[in-house]
Amino acid sequence: MERAQLRLALEQAAPGAYALAVQLLGSREDAADALQDAVVRAFGSDAYDPAQGTFKAWFLAVVRNRCLDLLRQRQRRPLVEFDETAFAAVDADPETLFARGERASKVAMELAGLPAEQREILILREYLDLSYAEIARVLSVPAGTVMSRLHRARSALADRLRRRDDERP
Repeated sequence: MERAQLRLALEQAAPGAYALAVQLLGSREDAADALQDAVVRAFGSDAYDPAQGTFKAWFLAVVRNRCLDLLRQRQRRPLVEFDETAFAAVDADPETLFARGERASKVAMELAGLPAEQREILILREYLDLSYAEIARVLSVPAGTVMSRLHRARSALADRLRRRDDERP
């Protein structure tokens, strides 16, 4: 991939990659570090093969792997707080952001309570709008595994939201 093409592809993939890193690491500063490391790798590597899938999926896998490396190095788990503002750069349309309203806050709170694996797959599909094939590439799992994990994650989130609604007076 030529440098100009690579720069454009990185500009398009970076907001979603940053949002994913924030969710995995629980810190904007750590996410910025992980993203910077991934960009350096993208510029210094010929590892991306267009025959293997989209650049976005490859780059998200690089960011995810860097985040996992950082978590292992620090011997800590990601924070469970879901930061919905991290996705503002991905979906900056004010009307869309406004329409999310109170329900979005409830979803964000319940999403934060899910196990990391479920939270991650929902973020990749629902917030970053990756295809099953792209998610499979990012997570290094078969597409069938993506479908089953996504189904379980959606069910778990729906259950949490139902319980939350049932608890209202």
